[in-house]
Amino acid sequence: MQQHLHHIDSNNIEQRHMPDRRTRQLKAVFCSLYMARRKSTRRQEAANQPFYTDFYESWVGLTVLAIVCLSATDAMLTLQILAMGGTEVNPLMAALLNISDGAFILGKLSITVACLFIALVHINFKVLRVIPMRSILVMLLLLYCALISYQLTLLAG
Repeated sequence: MQQHLHHIDSNNIEQRHMPDRRTRQLKAVFCSLYMARRKSTRRQEAANQPFYTDFYESWVGLTVLAIVCLSATDAMLTLQILAMGGTEVNPLMAALLNISDGAFILGKLSITVACLFIALVHINFKVLRVIPMRSILVMLLLLYCALISYQLTLLAG
């Protein structure tokens, strides 16, 4: 096997003085939260087409966080209502309740977070090419607020 020796030319010597940025993964993650590159489409002709992004407006993040918190509140209030003699009408949640309260809470939050993740990834898309995903997130937030209000009314009465 023949070895190839490379002659080091003074013009080809590495000129960078800073460490390689790719070795700092954690810093890259934090920087991507504030300096995301893909905020919109790259071409003008694709401006009306759905696109994926790695930058989310703050209201979207707050809405997703609020929905997760309301889902957890819903789970806790549901357990209180069930303790007072109520019944769970959702068959999937009823099956999880038959396992344990922990399985119910974990299942409910897992399903909520998984669905929100899918919605977040597709935030610039339309469901059935008609309803913007952003509108669905807002509607979901309002529905959860109405549900919590209803549950609080049940507990108060």
